[in-house]
Amino acid sequence: MGENIEKSTLPYQLFLYNEELRRPNPRVVRRIKSKVELTEKLINENMKNLDNYGGADLMAINRQVDFKEELTEKIEMIKECHKTMKSQKNPSTWL
Repeated sequence: MGENIEKSTLPYQLFLYNEELRRPNPRVVRRIKSKVELTEKLINENMKNLDNYGGADLMAINRQVDFKEELTEKIEMIKECHKTMKSQKNPSTWL
């Protein structure tokens, strides 16, 4: 999924994220990954014009980067929770 970020356009990324939100059975990790990809695309678009930005714009880009890092950490935490839950499931041994 991460390899296609540069190949897809921002409107397409928005479309994919919107479609993920419409799913009847939410897949939290997939939604967060979609949000990370969308945020990364926005950051990349903004990085192209850094010379034209003022201080407030640079602070906004910095917030975007921080947000992306928080989402990435959230994904890792969710994966760790799933691993922990799977490892705690002990099959019945007394049958």
